[in-house]
Amino acid sequence: MPLAISTIILLIVYPPARTLLFPPLPLATTDAKTGGVKVPPSGSLASHSMTGAPEAQPGEAVEQEAHNFVSGFGAVAINSAAGKPHNDFDDSVKDVPDPTSAAINAVDMKGSVEGRDSVAQKATKKPMEDVIWETARPFMQYVGAVADTWERFAKYVHFFPSLSDMQS
Repeated sequence: MPLAISTIILLIVYPPARTLLFPPLPLATTDAKTGGVKVPPSGSLASHSMTGAPEAQPGEAVEQEAHNFVSGFGAVAINSAAGKPHNDFDDSVKDVPDPTSAAINAVDMKGSVEGRDSVAQKATKKPMEDVIWETARPFMQYVGAVADTWERFAKYVHFFPSLSDMQS
């Protein structure tokens, strides 16, 4: 009993003891939805970054994740402005050439010409794109549903002249 009480007091008074007694799992191996263990998105656990990508210098994987996040966010903006959905399930869309890929790939080509193309860059690109699209897709569908509903009400009011008179 004294050991249990002193351990609880130690955990409360001295916070570094928490990581010593209960070491945290790396972000790449922890599933955010269930809290369980999963395979890192990059395929291996070589760093303590979100994807677990290998790195040549300390912090390189996190830097590349941030770079890929910004370029992936730009890809979402370009695709939504062009009206092209990011749909991996529809095979008919895959046959059509993608006009937005030229702008997205230009950033990657510029980096590889300048010599900034690294293992961490390649390992973090696809997982970060997947995270961005997984988060953005429901929001974009919600915005589309709101716009469609708004358009239906506008057509409904325009179709019945008596309702449009009541509006003014």
